[in-house]
Amino acid sequence: MSPKRRFPSILACGCAAVALSGFAVYATEALPAAAEIGGVLQKLSEITGMPVKHQLRFQSISRAEVSSYLEGRAKKTIKTREILAEESALRLLGLVPEGFDLRKMTVDLLTEQAAAFYDYQKKKLFLADWTPGGMRDETVVHELAHALADQNVNLGKYEKKVEDDGEQSAAREAVVEGQAQYLTLAYAAAEKGEQPLDIVPDSSDFDSTADPTGEYPVFDKAPLYFRVTLIFPYTWGMTFQAAVVRRYGREGFRHVFTEAPVSTQQILHPDMYFSRVKPVDVDLPDPPKHMKVVFGSTLGELDHRVLLEQYTSRKEADKMSAEWRGGGFAIFAAKHNDRKLLEYASEWSSDRAAGRFLSMYRRVIMGKMKGAVIDQASEDAFSGHGCFGHDPVSYFHVKREGKRVTSVENMPEPE
Repeated sequence: MSPKRRFPSILACGCAAVALSGFAVYATEALPAAAEIGGVLQKLSEITGMPVKHQLRFQSISRAEVSSYLEGRAKKTIKTREILAEESALRLLGLVPEGFDLRKMTVDLLTEQAAAFYDYQKKKLFLADWTPGGMRDETVVHELAHALADQNVNLGKYEKKVEDDGEQSAAREAVVEGQAQYLTLAYAAAEKGEQPLDIVPDSSDFDSTADPTGEYPVFDKAPLYFRVTLIFPYTWGMTFQAAVVRRYGREGFRHVFTEAPVSTQQILHPDMYFSRVKPVDVDLPDPPKHMKVVFGSTLGELDHRVLLEQYTSRKEADKMSAEWRGGGFAIFAAKHNDRKLLEYASEWSSDRAAGRFLSMYRRVIMGKMKGAVIDQASEDAFSGHGCFGHDPVSYFHVKREGKRVTSVENMPEPE
């Protein structure tokens, strides 16, 4: 079984791309005029080679309206049972604490961070009224880059095509946001008569978050997984777009849509994108009897990087996650109670790398479970017991076979 559902689906809310206020510098207070919007679009068209096909509609929106908008889109696109399933998955994987409210955190995060957004269903630009919005605003340029791409590609269809595959969805989100972020810098460079490639680094270290500043309290308090995945499309997506433009020139702006990346690994390592290195499919352990699948997804290099950083160290996580070659999980529910069982599998670059990950995953288990105890251990496997949240004592079994590591966790009795 190879799970392919989107994870976590609510992060996108099935809605428009959002420019994060943390990446913007505001210059004027009045909303731009239609002619100013058109002028920026035309300059972006000159940079990308993508034509402006029609005039863009736009309006201001209040913070309360943004929150209401995002909440409404989440309710329309994400069913309650799916949110609960994702919450269980995040908890069992060890990415969020017990009692975490996925819907609230997502809406609060995006409301706090949003300075503007382009709705590619309504084909309309919304500008937050609590921040200035002049034509030279980085936020306006970012969102107009979305609008231009949408007029030439149809961003809704581009993202919806792979909405059931978590890795491909994350990669395409990085394309959409990364291109807009790159064009924000390219536009600023063009205004100064500079070349955009001179201002975008070859690589970055953006996915780790800085110390809290107090400016964005929701973001500062969010679990590491949400902070990293919120920033990833803008930062690593930008450097990915820069690498593609360096290789293909102006055609690189279209190339990322016609030849879309398929994994966060390809975003993190553009050479893997150019050589078309794809994640391998991994099969989970045999499904347990009398239980049904309630949620499943791929787990990519970025997911593993965050998970390992949370329970080991940043340096170890970066080194180990680069050896990732494929991964996924499924959550099973028992018919007679609320217990959820986690099955997980991953493949690594070599037997030796898989052995190193097995050792690191033991530290993950010990960190995410209450009172975890190892009952048996060998060079290639370990098992034990502990507690997940309010569940009664549960058991886990983790093993390595060649390049592959699998685990079954939160079992009601030893395997």
